[in-house]
Amino acid sequence: MGNKNISTNLSSLVKWLRVMGTWTPRTDLELETQVWSLQDLYERKKKRRIRIPRFQRGPVWDEDAKRKLINSILNNYPIGALLLFDNGNEVSVIDGLQRIQAIEQFMKTPAIYENSDDFLPDDYWKKVSRKWKQKEKTFKDAVHHLLKEKEHEEIDHLQAYRFQEEIEKYLQIRISDTQRRHLYDDLDSFIQTLSSMYSHVKEYKVPILKVSGDRSFLPTAFELINTRGTPLTKYQIFGATWSDFGVSISKAKGKEADLLDRIVDKVKERYDGWQKANWKLDFDISEIDKNNLSLYEFMLGYSLCLQDAFDYIPGDKNEPEVGFVSMFGYHACKVGTRKSVMGSDFTGIVLDSLSIPRTGGTEKAWKKNCGVISNHLLKVANLFYNAYEQIGREVDFLNKVKISSARSENTLYHMVCMANWMVTRNRSSVPPEVIKQRYVFDIIARMWSGTGDKRLFEQSKQSGYMKKIVPAEWDGIWKTFLREQEHTFDTERKALDNRQRIVLKAVYSCLQNVYQSHSTGIVFEDDHIFPIAGLNLIYETGGPINHIGNRSLIQKDPNRKKGSSLPHEYLRTKSGKTEERELKTFWGLNDNTLWREMTGVSKAIETAKSSNTAKDKKTARAAYLKFIKKRSEQMFGIMSTVLDI
Repeated sequence: MGNKNISTNLSSLVKWLRVMGTWTPRTDLELETQVWSLQDLYERKKKRRIRIPRFQRGPVWDEDAKRKLINSILNNYPIGALLLFDNGNEVSVIDGLQRIQAIEQFMKTPAIYENSDDFLPDDYWKKVSRKWKQKEKTFKDAVHHLLKEKEHEEIDHLQAYRFQEEIEKYLQIRISDTQRRHLYDDLDSFIQTLSSMYSHVKEYKVPILKVSGDRSFLPTAFELINTRGTPLTKYQIFGATWSDFGVSISKAKGKEADLLDRIVDKVKERYDGWQKANWKLDFDISEIDKNNLSLYEFMLGYSLCLQDAFDYIPGDKNEPEVGFVSMFGYHACKVGTRKSVMGSDFTGIVLDSLSIPRTGGTEKAWKKNCGVISNHLLKVANLFYNAYEQIGREVDFLNKVKISSARSENTLYHMVCMANWMVTRNRSSVPPEVIKQRYVFDIIARMWSGTGDKRLFEQSKQSGYMKKIVPAEWDGIWKTFLREQEHTFDTERKALDNRQRIVLKAVYSCLQNVYQSHSTGIVFEDDHIFPIAGLNLIYETGGPINHIGNRSLIQKDPNRKKGSSLPHEYLRTKSGKTEERELKTFWGLNDNTLWREMTGVSKAIETAKSSNTAKDKKTARAAYLKFIKKRSEQMFGIMSTVLDI
């Protein structure tokens, strides 16, 4: 079994090396194959002779994944080779971190992940619990609870009569000496089964590929390995490969410098958590500062700072990558944009909320990061195409990128997001003299000027549709702004790209929902705000596209004259429905499911708003975070489609 795995992985490694350039064997890397028992692996980890590199994602497997791995080992199934970098007396993990962590936990407290039921007679627990005069579930739970508290060495030396006493004490019962003698054999056979299972795990052999030489190979190897079937989310792959891109913000002063210090502290806390999990780091935490953060670390730390500032930014302090999904999602949506939205007031609002000057280096870093990510994603895409020999599909790939670019720039989901922010933060009154409000209209005008359809623009003014959806107190500034912007429209462009047309039509429905809703946000306490209007637009890539089929949001204007045409009515035509269907098929969207989920979240928030109880608030928050996380994960599926990975 071991030799076959080694051969397979060596063959794969040769393929990985081919993508480094013209096929010639690398002379700066040496390969060595070994076979370790899990006991060998456990002892090395316990003695801190296995390191974790800085580009690694950290321990992220859930309990179910760990249990499945242990079950594979117990059934003698192969679990794949571990790829390690040889540092002399120590090794660094390139691939296999999650497996090593699961194995270590099993070796330390094996009953956590074992499933002895598979190796016992079907009626074992039923017969034994009857002898103990206990319900089957009660007795079984008691045995497993006591075992889960024992370390490996304790179970190795566990004696049946001692274990009997522990069970009696736990169940608060007493049995006679005669009963104890009758029950001894049952418990003894159970303990022997456990010992046999654990002995098998100790001696289980796992193939090891040890690489030595050029350390710059490590992030590339991690990326290539984890795009070949290992269950690894795309943002974790990008997070690893982004380790080559540094973020340095010079001349930071005042509150901006304080924010950078907080970002660094968040990153250090994450790595400190790895050390507390008994991992030896391949780098010195004390050397990390604001001048040598990687792009991944910068965004991760930033997302954690935002989580501290806003309760509705998804994430868990124990699982920081969840918050990072949102940050990456916002950046990744901008890939291919000609005008970086990072230069818009969304960044300014975030900085204002964190009390950071808007003209400092932080905002520049956001813009710079957007460009770096854009270039890097294209670089990654090229690498994948070389690796999988898909050069022939280059045209298809470029078409997807082009569609993605148009979608990112013209869907205006970020415009709705910003409108939602503004209305939420100023829900009591929205005075026209507040100059920051102009950015909403600025983006609307920018979108229209980008599409160049003056007829559609004039039509919207004549129909009174925009006047209806904009609050009355904004009417003056709205009219003034339209007069200022009218000259910017390109009158020579006669036709719109079909996808831009659909997005343009759909935005009216979204705007109507944003501006007419009286529940754009609720404040539980301080800045604990739940945006309702445009809920799925904030972190969800699809933006208005996902609202195309939501007939509940596409309502006829009751004040419009008979025969007049509203822009969104195009969606009801045969060609409009065809385009809508094509878009949804391409992006894998299901608006009905999305709408049901969004409605459920909105109901939970409304319930919390009316009851104002801690329980309902907790339920609403959980539903909201679950929804946002799912939308963020969907975004990575879309990115995978675009990059064809």
